[in-house]
Amino acid sequence: MTALYPVSVHTYTAHRDAVEYVLADHVNSLQDEVTAIEQAVGANPNTWTYTGDANFSNLGDLAAHTTWNSVKDRLDSLQAHVVRLERRQPPAVTTLPGQVPGGVRLPPVLQVRNSGQLIPQSAVRWSTYDLSTADFDSDSIFTGGSSVVCPRTGWWNITASTWTDVPTGNSTVLHSATNRILVAGTEVAAHTSSLPLGSANPHRVNLLYSGSWSQGDPLLVQSQQGPTPDSGSVWSQMRLSVTFVRETV
Repeated sequence: MTALYPVSVHTYTAHRDAVEYVLADHVNSLQDEVTAIEQAVGANPNTWTYTGDANFSNLGDLAAHTTWNSVKDRLDSLQAHVVRLERRQPPAVTTLPGQVPGGVRLPPVLQVRNSGQLIPQSAVRWSTYDLSTADFDSDSIFTGGSSVVCPRTGWWNITASTWTDVPTGNSTVLHSATNRILVAGTEVAAHTSSLPLGSANPHRVNLLYSGSWSQGDPLLVQSQQGPTPDSGSVWSQMRLSVTFVRETV
């Protein structure tokens, strides 16, 4: 006998002891229906195993699916898309720092500064700014030193503002200050300021990088001072801000 489930639900007539014979068809019908239910639900419907890449990039389009081979397949598809949405949006929390009323967590933010250091004048040598004080660090991103290590892969806004003194000297000679941002050793933003020697105004260089930053990659800010040949050092300060924007998966 062919099972009715999952097309319809089977109904049974109650049997009585010592009145009716239990036939093989009675048991076979029950077995057929149980097997049909198991096939529809699938094995291990309470578990989910994902075998794709770490970025959950090959989940397919949920809207394109209307029929699954089993309830388990459908639950797996829903679970996969829930995980992808959770990875794209920070979870709602009520106890972590950096939150707004309602428990929604704000993105990680760091502002760290260099209190000032001497930068050697050289047209070929880059000097890395030391970072000394974190004025705001929502997620304990800064751990000291001259670099900031990315805590979370995604799209970030990174700004670096520098102020550099101009040496005294002949005002007909220009002094230059070139600064740059390095992400994982690659220059992603740079700018040069030029002022006459002896200028009362400092070099002001503002850098902006908006783009991908991968977990574990270091971030540095460097400076190069002119003119050539080497002629002492100049005093410079820097303030660095990084803000997480969104996941990139």
